[in-house]
Amino acid sequence: MELREFAERVLLATTLEEKLAPPDSRLTDETRGEAMLSPSMPGRPDELIFEGQEARTVLPSLAQLGDDEDRGRLLHFFANHELLAAELMALVLLKFPQAPADFRMGVARTLQEEQMHTRLYMKRLQECGVPFGSEPVNGFFWNSVSTMQTPADYVSRLCLSFEQANLDYSRHFAGLFQEAGDTRTAKILDRIYRDEINHVGYGLEWFRQWKSPGESDWESFRQRLTFPLSPSRAKGRGFFNREGRLQAGLDPDFVNQLEVFTQSKGRTPNVFHFNPQAEITIAQEVRGLPPKALPKSLSALGDDLSSLSLFLARQDDIAILTKKPGLEFLQKLSHAGFVLPEIQARDALALEGRKLNELRPWAWSPDTEWLSPLGSQTSQTGDGWHPAWHEVHSKAFSAQFGQGRVCPTIEEVFEATEGESVWKAPYGVAGQGLRFVKSSEIAAEDEEWLVKILEEQGTVVVEPKLERVLDFSVQYDQELRLLGYTQLHNDAYGRFQACSVHRAVTAGGDEQLMRYFYGGVRHVERYYEETFPSLIRPHLQRLSYEGPLGVDTMIARDADGELRHHPVIEINPRYTMGRVALELGRQVVKGVSMRFEILSRRDFKRYEVASLVELASVIESAAPPNLVTYKNGRRRLKSGNVILNDPSQAQSFLAVLRVGP
Repeated sequence: MELREFAERVLLATTLEEKLAPPDSRLTDETRGEAMLSPSMPGRPDELIFEGQEARTVLPSLAQLGDDEDRGRLLHFFANHELLAAELMALVLLKFPQAPADFRMGVARTLQEEQMHTRLYMKRLQECGVPFGSEPVNGFFWNSVSTMQTPADYVSRLCLSFEQANLDYSRHFAGLFQEAGDTRTAKILDRIYRDEINHVGYGLEWFRQWKSPGESDWESFRQRLTFPLSPSRAKGRGFFNREGRLQAGLDPDFVNQLEVFTQSKGRTPNVFHFNPQAEITIAQEVRGLPPKALPKSLSALGDDLSSLSLFLARQDDIAILTKKPGLEFLQKLSHAGFVLPEIQARDALALEGRKLNELRPWAWSPDTEWLSPLGSQTSQTGDGWHPAWHEVHSKAFSAQFGQGRVCPTIEEVFEATEGESVWKAPYGVAGQGLRFVKSSEIAAEDEEWLVKILEEQGTVVVEPKLERVLDFSVQYDQELRLLGYTQLHNDAYGRFQACSVHRAVTAGGDEQLMRYFYGGVRHVERYYEETFPSLIRPHLQRLSYEGPLGVDTMIARDADGELRHHPVIEINPRYTMGRVALELGRQVVKGVSMRFEILSRRDFKRYEVASLVELASVIESAAPPNLVTYKNGRRRLKSGNVILNDPSQAQSFLAVLRVGP
């Protein structure tokens, strides 16, 4: 039987009997014919016509695999993919008649295996009472591969993308079916898995022949795929089979790069970026000063902790970092269970033409102007800095919800300073705009600071220094929906050191604190669920601010020893370290305590180290990550330490997640 005749039957027939029939006789390739244009879809029976991208299958859990209907739904999904693979292989034979004979015969052999896989699934579907064609199917595979212009496109898109991903799915679900007691289905998937290793290896062999000699397999693979295809399509979600890829012949560097690579598979991505210098640039604009170089420590903070955006983003999002972290660091995050977003370096952005959902910097400020060109690509309107937001960033704005007094003159500052007090600049970063003073002994350097701030920013906020019992932060999303609480740990000068997340925000406190926080008319949680949102919402609406919000707050003891709730110490109209901690908590086993902290060169002496790389090594070796793996493949941290920024690139700061007691 001529190869062309066989391929036409598989591609164009409208019955499964014809499409899945083996060749009538030994295949020959003597009459190749003219190149065929890709049809809009292959011939199919009516019940298997594509129903569009919206026809998606939700993969069942282990518990659902015991139910014939749920099991059949999953097998139906897999069967359609095997049929699509056979149809696409028939298309490549018809579309590229001048391809090498060995390549064409190899495709024909693989096509017959795909026919066999489809028949195996169909038989098992029938036994489950779910006929093939009873579930909707989509044509994403077809639409992605059928536009191929060369045989190299074919091996990149089908063999090295979709078939490589099946190294994960077939092996993973073979194990789940075995665990569920369905050995018959497990054997089918195991057979397909072993065949898939050969299919990927076959595609890899030809891919290497056709790629540019000077390019690595990984770089050539990345460059050949065009959006919406990307290497993300070459792996499963939540489970990664290194062993099968190495057996197929992929080199370790390719496997390592693929393991940590992410790009959206469909959802329009949000774009995240870490810019902790926002308050300084806002203060400069308020004062009418031209932008100037950032303090060295703040510049290092922005560069070193740029990777915090990775933990605010979801898998389909994009994080723009100062510099792309090293592969070893990204692998450690992946092995700790983190599912990373797409990573792009700021100086090498490749987002032109990409449809985006929303831009989400750490804070909107004058220094985010460089993001503005991307605004035309977003589906959300209003992205960008609004000068009216000066107000909500000022500590004078926060003072109206707390106990601070806003003072425009030196005389009023002195009048408001009683006993031990705190002076706050309206715009200050991480404790840098604070002075702790006593009314009885105000130093000359404090007065100098006061004069300078009043001249530059117009006011100073004066607050009483409190006997702290519990510092905590409250986090809200864009809709002022309460997300959760974190304990705050600052040093004596108000600079952030760490925050922790526990089953209860009062963890570590005594019974009196617990009763005060959760009981009676002083129910603190009720205040942040109901009262505070209703108080601040009109102000945010007036300023048209719709971003994330963090509130620093405190339980303190008064002069009589009684607990008092100070509901607002500071309002932060941006992402915060507390928000990062809550997002990190999504990667931790529910109910297990965790601490997110920032270490610096000041900690070298305490740890007896001389560099951030040594510091990271000491922390990692002290408590390696211990993970729990769930049936859906998701892994969560039960205990251990994880370094959150690449220590080999850091200058001054190291972010650490500590999980467990």
